[in-house]
Amino acid sequence: MSTIEESGQQAYDQAIRWLARRGYGAWELQQRLMQVGVPEAVVAQVCGRCQELGYLDDAAFALSRARYRLHHGHYGPRRVWAELRALRVADEYIQRALDLLLAETDAVSLAAAALAKRFGTEDRSAGEERDEGRRESKRRYDFLSRRGFNDEAIWQVLE
Repeated sequence: MSTIEESGQQAYDQAIRWLARRGYGAWELQQRLMQVGVPEAVVAQVCGRCQELGYLDDAAFALSRARYRLHHGHYGPRRVWAELRALRVADEYIQRALDLLLAETDAVSLAAAALAKRFGTEDRSAGEERDEGRRESKRRYDFLSRRGFNDEAIWQVLE
């Protein structure tokens, strides 16, 4: 076996080990392989082989990552979209994944879950000062906005 074939086999074995641990997008796996010094031509071969075998699929990766971030990470659709775009997943895969997941549950219930996780289910006292209530509402609004929820979902949860 030549040195090129050996390095290709080693890179393939490494890619399989990484993919066995968690899902990767094609771009992310390519970057990771290049970081450990695998030549670009070998990276293309390894990723192509992984795609042929169904181990590397951006559509499945987008769905899996979006599901995890929405339900377990308590992030909103805008933030999930941005994270997947940063990983260079195609817009069509991101949109398909978010459409499918948001058909199962709506953004309002996800925002309510994120708010409950962060702030608990504390009841505000009726005698609370007006400024204190505004400050707390702004704090909650800002939290949900940073988490990637749109204004409509945030206001529905805060009302």
